[in-house]
Amino acid sequence: MEKATNLDPAIASELFAPRQNNEWSGLLKLTWKITPQHKLKFSFNRSLTSSQNTRALQTTLEFEEAGPGYPFRFQDILDNFNVLTHDINQQSLSWTQTLGPKAFYELHVSRFFTNLRSQVGDLHWTEYVKPEDIVTVPPGGIPDDQYFRDPRGDFTTVTPDGFFDVGSGDTWHDHYVEEFIFKGDVSYIPNQMHNLKAGFEMGFQEMQMLEIIKPWFGGLGLNNDIYRVNPRAGAFYVQDRITSGGLIVNIGLRYDYWVPGQFVVDALDRFRNDPNLSAEDREIWQRRHDAYFDETFGFLGSRVKGRLMPRLGISHPISDHQVFFFSYGHFSKRPKPQFVYTQLGASSARSTFQVKGNPNLNPETTVSYELGLKHQFTADDVLTVTLYNRDIFDYVTTKNVRARGRQSDFLTYINLDFARVRGIEVEYKKRSRGFISGSISGTFAIATGKNSSPQDNLLVFAGEIEEEPIKENFLRWDRPFQLNANINFFFGEDKGPKVFGLKIPDNWNLNVHWFLESGRRYTPFIVGPSGNFVLDNQNPFSEVSRFWSTVDLNFEKYFNIFGLRFTFFTEVKNLFDRKNDTLINSFTGRAYRTGDFIIVDGQPTDPLVFNRTEPGRPIVDPFNPARFRAPRQVLIGTSIGW
Repeated sequence: MEKATNLDPAIASELFAPRQNNEWSGLLKLTWKITPQHKLKFSFNRSLTSSQNTRALQTTLEFEEAGPGYPFRFQDILDNFNVLTHDINQQSLSWTQTLGPKAFYELHVSRFFTNLRSQVGDLHWTEYVKPEDIVTVPPGGIPDDQYFRDPRGDFTTVTPDGFFDVGSGDTWHDHYVEEFIFKGDVSYIPNQMHNLKAGFEMGFQEMQMLEIIKPWFGGLGLNNDIYRVNPRAGAFYVQDRITSGGLIVNIGLRYDYWVPGQFVVDALDRFRNDPNLSAEDREIWQRRHDAYFDETFGFLGSRVKGRLMPRLGISHPISDHQVFFFSYGHFSKRPKPQFVYTQLGASSARSTFQVKGNPNLNPETTVSYELGLKHQFTADDVLTVTLYNRDIFDYVTTKNVRARGRQSDFLTYINLDFARVRGIEVEYKKRSRGFISGSISGTFAIATGKNSSPQDNLLVFAGEIEEEPIKENFLRWDRPFQLNANINFFFGEDKGPKVFGLKIPDNWNLNVHWFLESGRRYTPFIVGPSGNFVLDNQNPFSEVSRFWSTVDLNFEKYFNIFGLRFTFFTEVKNLFDRKNDTLINSFTGRAYRTGDFIIVDGQPTDPLVFNRTEPGRPIVDPFNPARFRAPRQVLIGTSIGW
């Protein structure tokens, strides 16, 4: 795998980017116990990452894991590709005061700031050049197999190799978020039966987005997204923990509110009064304006969305060794900013398939039910079985809006779809008795819905997917089976074990973790009416690829020297170097391996043979090294504590 000569982070010094992947972090915590009743805590946390991994820009994914971020087609000119630098900075201050034996309160104030820049070197977007795969003559001349007969004539030419030789990445991106959060809660225990708690949370944000796609088209590129917004959000809640004998009931009520901000009101006013739009188009935006004001309420000059969410949890012993538990709750999640604000600014884009944000999106709501039984075999052995169901409402998707006049059709985000997850989880835990402890848990679950992500309908309109599904199907992010097994060995001071009569060193810890999971879902190929292989879009994501399996090992050895505690550690990720597939060949159901066939022009084809016989259109995607998850990694380090 090729490497860039050097990384030049746009928002940080080159000193912080000596390698291809760079991660820096720092943490400071201070606690001042002024009196037994008063405590002040301060924390500071900052991290800085810099690499050419584009996963950080895959921001429209809600539930599924981001895809590989290696810029494969730029592997010969990585110096011409984007460097992504992510700066996260957070501070918090907390105050706790005990009011008496039955009550105390806590106040928190925090600031969170994050900035992500994706840029080619120090280039301005107007300096970007379209990437091209051109033919270059090697010093030793052109090999015979690099010539081919052009099907449009009888002359010969030289074949490309499928990788870019000149040009730059296609994105200039910068966004930041700054948020101030104020939280407070008070706890009151009037008697042994009740434990009351009430509180609030208020967040004030400033977000700015500037993204230019394919800047070589001139101006602000083929597509762009520019906005600066000031949303606010928060919550008020009250809860009570009721204990009566063995019965425990947790009951609560939470009210979430969200203020999208003045930006969306101004955008709706601008579109519904835009003289460049036809009367029909202005009417579309007038209806969106009216819907926004109908579905929000005014408070202190702002438009507010709110949602009330109940929570209930019950735990009750049914025997000396068994406990039944049940929970029910509503949970709210605000839409991602780009679903609300994208393309609502005054700038224009040239792309055919534009997606405009929807100021009237509602928060996504999950209604969750859990029912379970916990059985205690011994004081150290516990088995838990849980059945659960999660219904996700107001699931965001895209919809085509047919416009008239000077404005072309566009897509917008709407709350239309739903998703459902139901499953069973079994967990067995063994607490430490001596030197060994561990746990094992397994989950079987099914996730279904109409669309896996808001981008699915966009692919339909772009012609990359044949049609929008009309029935409930498996979702792309569904992983039916998961298994976690963990075993830990700890030997404290003077507790070293004997092996074959020999005492080995003490003060060490060994942890082994095994993770097994179903592979990615994919849509398989079937034989179509014409005899060619086509994707089975009537049953999307109906197949599951080869399972993932990873064993991680962590070893720590402790030393006490001059009052300091030194820890030397070795961490091995993916101990057995297993190749876990992440880019799935829909014909074989696994990542490409030498000898596998792929579908080309509707027929099974060996890409190696194809590249020799049809050199004018090379196929390179199956050979992407990022088609597998990370190989074995070994980390060695030390830490000092006091």
